[in-house]
Order: sequence, then structure tokens, then C-alpha cells
Amino acid sequence: MGSEPADVGQFNVEIEVPEEVTDWMVVSAAATSLSEAAAGSATLITGRVVRFDEGDDSVVEVRVGSDVLLIEFPNRRSELPVEGFISFQASEIHLYPYDL
Repeated sequence: MGSEPADVGQFNVEIEVPEEVTDWMVVSAAATSLSEAAAGSATLITGRVVRFDEGDDSVVEVRVGSDVLLIEFPNRRSELPVEGFISFQASEIHLYPYDL
């Protein structure tokens, strides 16, 4: 929620999901995406599960396009399909622009 209006164009950004993801579903997608589910609601994220550690760490690597998001999944981690696709909703995402 920045104070400046958004610019139109293509930018390099780091994407952060600041909350734990507690509800997700396996999908048979061949593409990844970020899309707004409905005006004023959550963002629907579809990505490929890259990997996660078997220990107590709840962080999972999820690839969305060319980016890898580090997402916290506090439960059902063992059910995540490594190299498979999942979808989940995030009530908030943060975008951090950067220059290459």
C-alpha cells in the first residue's frame, strides 16, 4: 500500500507472501500464475513445488514463472507434490522492485 500510484509497464520484482499458507490444493496446471481472485479479495497463486526440507522448517520453495517464492506451510507439508503444481490464496502479497 504505497503512497505513489503504480506505473504501467514491466518490472523486476521480488514477491513476498508475508503470511503462512494453511489451505492449498493440488492442481494439474502446466503454467504458473498470480491472479486476483475477485476485486478486493485474495490473490490466487499457482506454482510448482520445487522442494522443502523434512525437518521442522516450514518453508517451501514454490516456482512461479521465473521466480522462486519462499512460502511458509505450517501443516500438511508431507502432502505437497514435489515437482507438482499447487494453488493457494494469499490475502496480501508484497512486491519489491529491483534493478538487474
